[in-house]
Amino acid sequence: MKRVYLLSLLFISVLNANELETYFNMSIEELLQVEVTGSTRTEQTQLDVPASVTVFTEKEISNLGVTRLTELSNYVPGFQSRRNGDASTNNSFTTRGHTSSRTILILLDGHRINSEYLGGTNSFFSIIPLDNIKRVEFIRGAGSAIYGSNAVTGVINLISNKDKNFLSVRSSEDAHQASAQLSLNEEDFSFCAFVKGVNDNGQKYTDVTDTLNNGKTETSDPYESIDIQIRAIYKEFSLTFLHHERELDDFYLVRGLSYDEGRESEYNNLRLNYESLVTQNYKTSFSIAYLEAEDKLYGEVSPILVPDALRAKVDITEKTPGLEWFNKYTLNSKHNLVFGAEYRHPTVEGTIQYNYGIIPIVAGAPLSSYPYNPNYFTYPLIDEVSRDVYGLYGQYQGEILKDTVLTLGLRYDEYSDFGSSVNPRLALVYKVLEHTSFKFIYSEAYRAPSMNELYSANNTLVRGNSNLQAETVKSYEAIIVQQYENHAFNISYYENHMSDIIVFNNVTYANSGSAVYKGVDFEYIGEPLDNLTLRATYSYLFEKPDTAYKSSEHISSTILNYRCSQFNMSLSAYFHDRVQRSTTGEGGEIPSYFLVNTKISYPVFKNTSLYFQMNNIFDKEYYTPATGGLVSLEVPNRGRESFIGLDLSF
Repeated sequence: MKRVYLLSLLFISVLNANELETYFNMSIEELLQVEVTGSTRTEQTQLDVPASVTVFTEKEISNLGVTRLTELSNYVPGFQSRRNGDASTNNSFTTRGHTSSRTILILLDGHRINSEYLGGTNSFFSIIPLDNIKRVEFIRGAGSAIYGSNAVTGVINLISNKDKNFLSVRSSEDAHQASAQLSLNEEDFSFCAFVKGVNDNGQKYTDVTDTLNNGKTETSDPYESIDIQIRAIYKEFSLTFLHHERELDDFYLVRGLSYDEGRESEYNNLRLNYESLVTQNYKTSFSIAYLEAEDKLYGEVSPILVPDALRAKVDITEKTPGLEWFNKYTLNSKHNLVFGAEYRHPTVEGTIQYNYGIIPIVAGAPLSSYPYNPNYFTYPLIDEVSRDVYGLYGQYQGEILKDTVLTLGLRYDEYSDFGSSVNPRLALVYKVLEHTSFKFIYSEAYRAPSMNELYSANNTLVRGNSNLQAETVKSYEAIIVQQYENHAFNISYYENHMSDIIVFNNVTYANSGSAVYKGVDFEYIGEPLDNLTLRATYSYLFEKPDTAYKSSEHISSTILNYRCSQFNMSLSAYFHDRVQRSTTGEGGEIPSYFLVNTKISYPVFKNTSLYFQMNNIFDKEYYTPATGGLVSLEVPNRGRESFIGLDLSF
């Protein structure tokens, strides 16, 4: 990762002392007027948008001190993020009780980044950097009527800042990271380049579960990463390039633990977009995109005595070209139409290597009886497979009665390998008073079986099931939004009726039937005292199926931010309730935990600030449940971490 530091030096060399006000204050009223685009692909305030939405601005993210999307999500009602045992940097999202990263769609500047192979965002985006993000929108509820697959329980839309110039470095005893961005703006041309590198030596963990030897052992969780984003705009054309690398060692890998394992991932995405204002009321855009990703894993699968442990190497490549046509037509100030079409053609192939010739498996035969090859036997993990995905969607929004806005949406998707899906959305937003809204929403959504779930083979841990159906949800929600000059709150009641949920059973996947999730979310944002802002959330999941035993019934969070002429101090905390180890409660519970973090910033110069940050202030030792079928595994999480950092804007 020496390239990280070389790239940072390159950015430093172009610094200049342009005037930029770094320490600005955004009032609560201004914050609530920030427009949300991810829910309907139109610009609406939180009072008007037909959804339950939490928004974090760039300044709030900076004050809070979070650098990953997974960290930020723990301050959002209904959302949980927790380390899952698949890799040292991987976290699972739990949204309104449903535990699966595959049922959350993640967008970057409005474009999906979920993997077709795994369905979720895997190791590439488990540590999505927030350094150059202008706004993050957490949209709870079903969103397939506009976005198609994966938008089952929520959509997270990240909007990047393409105009900011900065350099940021931070360091602790074990970890170092640097990020920088350079942007240029001319009359017809603009350019923006962002880079971030992390070198983390990891923390040590003792007395953790040894999944291979049925005992206890010790491990660490080091990783290195690099993220690059380049965007160029010339008149109506824009070109965006994303590059991400991850390198992980030790710790748990796919819920296994050994002393010689790791993961190397690389992701590249190139997108060309043409956008035109055809008339004053009609805007159209056309995008061509190409994604290529490679994931390499190696590690010990099972210990045997002679002559070696069973080891495996996995190499998976995903390539996805895609097209999107998007249109927005404004009939007048009170009525608009959104419509468009998408096409994707993902292709996946992969190999798996074993140092024993275990394919085909002979039932009951001991591993020591299989032929041994120190140079490994090679088998197809997935024969080259592909699918065609077609999508058509349309949405109408209009004021049908005074202060009452109707949203009607419908999307049709066709998959060449499992079938089709039709998903409607109906929403009413009634603005009772100038600062009070009632919202009523019905929507349907689906998640297509991932290519991993359908086609995996020759894998001792996971086998595909070509008979899987899409999992679906029917979602009902009622929301009250109340805003004052310096205070605002929203309360949501929801019911999610899910069908054909895809679950992992031992070594394969299956549709498990139906389930109902019911709960309430509460969020408060206010300024109780001058220069003091408060965010508080609480979520209660009062009905869930037995299969959701890893979901906390109660979660809450608090963010206090105090600012004065010189200092800015943030104190934040979140609470996750206890969870069961199994559907029956056998094996007891994994205890609840309460984490507290802080960040203190001081502007040493007008455009330069120095800060101190501490995560997990009280050095809480806590565990989170693993993914998959290993119900007995508790995954250890990091203890106290202290950082010193420097932010420079120019």
